[in-house]
Amino acid sequence: MILSGCKKTYTIYQYGGRVLKENITSFPKDFSKKIFASGILIDRNYEKSYVDYFSCNVENGRIISSTIKIIDNEKEYTIKNEGFKNFIYRKEIKINSDSFIVKFGKVKLNNGKILELPPIKFIKRVREIKVNPVLDALNQDTREDPFQGTIEEYREWKKRNK
Repeated sequence: MILSGCKKTYTIYQYGGRVLKENITSFPKDFSKKIFASGILIDRNYEKSYVDYFSCNVENGRIISSTIKIIDNEKEYTIKNEGFKNFIYRKEIKINSDSFIVKFGKVKLNNGKILELPPIKFIKRVREIKVNPVLDALNQDTREDPFQGTIEEYREWKKRNK
């Protein structure tokens, strides 16, 4: 008996954060590689879903600023960083644009040095995955990754692959 079936497509949306290159000249060499930033949507399968939370982790350090600034669609919001967390939950600010900028402020490194983090741009990223749910249930790896990139690249890819 041969089991086959149609492949189901899953589209996953999230934000990836990057230090804006023009802002890293005053930092130690390769410092931007030690900053890890991402954002998760409330519904990761829906493009227009709002941000559930975003985070910024600095290798060997932690954010110590009491406020964080968010710039989205030319509007600036200042939010409290209660408890000086690296994970920021912000459901009261409705963000679902293709990109936004966050200024996390100061970070204290484990060696005691305090640095002002450069602004981080969060860009919506997309990953499309195809699987055969019947064969996957039987531990057959049917996964394909036809696309992974920014939301702008995804829209162009979708136009070309209708």
